[in-house]
Amino acid sequence: MMRTLTTLIRVHQYRLDEKRRELAELERLRADLIAQRERLEADVRTEQDVAKRVECGAFAYAGFAQNVINRRNKLAASLADVDRRIGAVQQEVQEIFQELKRYELALAARQKKLREEMERRQQIQLDEISLQMHRRRTG
Repeated sequence: MMRTLTTLIRVHQYRLDEKRRELAELERLRADLIAQRERLEADVRTEQDVAKRVECGAFAYAGFAQNVINRRNKLAASLADVDRRIGAVQQEVQEIFQELKRYELALAARQKKLREEMERRQQIQLDEISLQMHRRRTG
């Protein structure tokens, strides 16, 4: 029984570690997408300044603006997808963690029961030894 619980604990710890790594990777991806979005917004401000200063810049800005709109939409969709995946993986992490704790508590209870049984047997042996010593002295 303890061997089975130990194996289950090890398997769930491995699964939990894997899901945590996956979650960390998704968080890094999310941060990268946010940084891309911020760089895009900085590029927009720069292009707007150039378009205001240069006469032909206004003509070129129209194509740039359309490209920016497409990139914003793609970034927003990617960010929404990553957020959805993060939520799903967080849920999986929580479920695996709960299972792991359940097995750890069962193992701890089993170990406590075995320890108490061993202590009880030792006490019985000590009591028997004491009783025999008492009989020898009085007998």
